[in-house]
Amino acid sequence: MKRLLPVLDAPSMTEKSRRSSTKRLGTVAYALRIILVVAAVLGMHAAASRRAAIARLRPQAALPLSSVQRLLPAAVNLEPFLLGASKGYKVLGPAEEELAFALSTSPEADNIIGYAGPNEVLLLVDHRQRVTQASLLRSGDTAEHASQVEESGRFWRQFEGWSLGKPNSTKIDGVSGATLTSLAIAEAIQLRIGGQHQSLRFPDPIRLQEAQTLLPEVDRLGVPSRGGLIPLFSATDESLGWIARTGPLVDSEEGYQGPTELLLLIGQDQVLKNVKIRRSYDNEPYVGYVKQEYSFWSRFKGRSLADLADLDLEREGIEGVSGATMTSLAVARTVATSLQRLQSQAEQQSVGRRWNWSLTEIMTAALALAGILWSRSPWRGRLWPRRVWQLVCFVLLGLLAGNLLSLALLAGWTRGGVPFQLAPGLSLLLTVAVIWPILTKENVYCDHLCPHGALQQWLIRCRSRNATTSPNAANQRWGISVINRLLTITPYVAIAAALAWLLFDWPIPLAWLEPFDAYSWRVGLTVSSLVWLVGMSLSYWRPMSYCRLLCPTGKVLDFIRRKGSRRGHSPSSWLGDAVLILILVTAWWQSR
Repeated sequence: MKRLLPVLDAPSMTEKSRRSSTKRLGTVAYALRIILVVAAVLGMHAAASRRAAIARLRPQAALPLSSVQRLLPAAVNLEPFLLGASKGYKVLGPAEEELAFALSTSPEADNIIGYAGPNEVLLLVDHRQRVTQASLLRSGDTAEHASQVEESGRFWRQFEGWSLGKPNSTKIDGVSGATLTSLAIAEAIQLRIGGQHQSLRFPDPIRLQEAQTLLPEVDRLGVPSRGGLIPLFSATDESLGWIARTGPLVDSEEGYQGPTELLLLIGQDQVLKNVKIRRSYDNEPYVGYVKQEYSFWSRFKGRSLADLADLDLEREGIEGVSGATMTSLAVARTVATSLQRLQSQAEQQSVGRRWNWSLTEIMTAALALAGILWSRSPWRGRLWPRRVWQLVCFVLLGLLAGNLLSLALLAGWTRGGVPFQLAPGLSLLLTVAVIWPILTKENVYCDHLCPHGALQQWLIRCRSRNATTSPNAANQRWGISVINRLLTITPYVAIAAALAWLLFDWPIPLAWLEPFDAYSWRVGLTVSSLVWLVGMSLSYWRPMSYCRLLCPTGKVLDFIRRKGSRRGHSPSSWLGDAVLILILVTAWWQSR
């Protein structure tokens, strides 16, 4: 007797229409979720930027004398004074003699983020305006990484001899195992001393009344550029040009007894409209002679900045003012040198910041791109090719580079912005980890790139060889199902801690909540090492326990991953969307 297969009815048109409508609704809901995620990230970044801006407006905290004494034991007192637009300190000895000058990179460099936060550095500068010593005052980065940088004498010696206001070396060797932290510190130092020259002889900033003596229609001053040019505006907000003082640009052109500082009025057409002596260390009779000699000043007024930057005193026959030759020639050289340095600083700023394509960043970028190809390769389903790929990721990305994505990294870069030039390889890895799940539904980082995930997969094979009881028996014996329910809460607690750190500046060491700092083995044993040990023990006991139950970074990446229509709209998903809305409202309320 012939046996017939059961006949399956084709889906009705109503069923097809319902499925199509559900799919469209799921797509729209997912698009709205991604919009919410982007808006929440931008909101938290805006709120953090506003808090940082408010902090910069507050009076700068006094520099502790004890911090200076660690570098210069002979210091007995600090005398504050304005150094450019910010505060500096004269370091005084037992006889009230000036031993050095002390600078801090805060608040100018507070927006430079390494791994999780900004760093404040103390700089000691001699009378030649050269850095003699540097040390770390405080750090918002991982405590273990900051300590490793602080103890690296080789790293700090690289800054000795750097000059204020002049181009310094852009090639800095970072500290292995704390590369992002050390390079962020170097960038903060470069920003603090490599911008406007901080004249110790002429420290006073320009006042509105001074600008009005050169151009009476000036109503307000704009924000100074890093080169020292201050925009001038009328009462109707019309741009009137710029004013600059030569002190921050050059204060070493000696006349008869010392240098002279000038005020330069520059028009919109890049022409020097007026020039005036502001302050001088020369003898008053000589300075007075120069002020009154109108023919001397006419050699500079009305000429373009490019022309004056190439000024040759001998070729143009500028011999100075009779009776004040040395003083007037020093003034002429000050005009030419100042404009040369203004032009040089403008060129440096147009070039931009140098990209840090170190070996570890190149390896990280290469693996990020190769991970996309590997996720689409048929070889990933074969045992030995998969083992080789995991070994490469574990060694290069984990042990050598130490570039693992973490909650501390995500939170730190949400607050301070992604440092593409400082960490291009790690930035590309983050981009792939975030964008690829949205486009393809595949969590390429967790499934194929994470060294910690690869290590757990190897444990599965070790466990299968050594297992003597079935997983169900083990579950019943140890009550692991109950423990699972408790463990599933922990990643959400960690994510809540990261949000509290971002939104309310709670002092929470986010790197301690995950095991990824343990792969920076040069740092030594840390709290992350303990978390790593506990996570590995759980994963040996229950396969992939850390990835499935405990990893907050994985939960964040999985939340933004595009899923099927049913999985993507579970009650927990809607709860996550509600939390996103709450975060968005809180962040934008803070950023008002």
